[in-house]
Amino acid sequence: MPPLTPLTLSVCVPACNEVESLQGAVEDLLKQVAPSVVRLEIVIVDDGSQDGTGPLADALAAAHPEVRVLHHPRNVGFGLSYRDGLAAATGEWFTYFPADHENVAAELVQAIPHVQPGVLVTTHHVSTDPRPWSRRWLSRTYTFLVNRISGLGLHYYNGLTFYPTAVLQAMPLGANGFLMQAEAMVRLSRRGYRVVQLEYPLGKRKSGCSAAVRLPALRQAVRDCLRIWSAGRRGR
Repeated sequence: MPPLTPLTLSVCVPACNEVESLQGAVEDLLKQVAPSVVRLEIVIVDDGSQDGTGPLADALAAAHPEVRVLHHPRNVGFGLSYRDGLAAATGEWFTYFPADHENVAAELVQAIPHVQPGVLVTTHHVSTDPRPWSRRWLSRTYTFLVNRISGLGLHYYNGLTFYPTAVLQAMPLGANGFLMQAEAMVRLSRRGYRVVQLEYPLGKRKSGCSAAVRLPALRQAVRDCLRIWSAGRRGR
């Protein structure tokens, strides 16, 4: 029997002022993702960092052939960082991995055996969420609203989700913030993709706070939610 061809995976790591956690996140990926199973490409998107994240990303790329770096001269947010990482991806499959290292690479690794055509594999941490109650409430409210709009009934929309790269690159996504993943999942589900949901405990941030709870991100989420609702009414 011929050996199995390794799955090719591009992982976008959006990073804005994450100098304290970026190296740990990247090295966790490199250590945990077995090259015999996955041919890994890590695309760090330095989103206008001011704390040394950019030079650190360049050093990681110089040390590891699996790592590439894109630099934004100014901060443009998660959505455009995700888009740029996706545009640069060359693997058959695409996902993202937070530079804050709240998620660990083992969460991504557990999803790999489930990856197959016609399936979206995603992770969540509904019953293992250590974040403050206000952050959990916001996350659950967000999930409730997207479920009401989409009719999908998923546990979570911003987990580590594996997408077929070429399909996602060709998709005309309207969202520009954290709802981008939700929009992609809704659209692909309506095309017949089956969603496999896996749970894994969420860790604690090493430093800083989530950009998702800042006012510009919340405003963008409202605008994106309206776009998804409008697209759903038009059957797109």
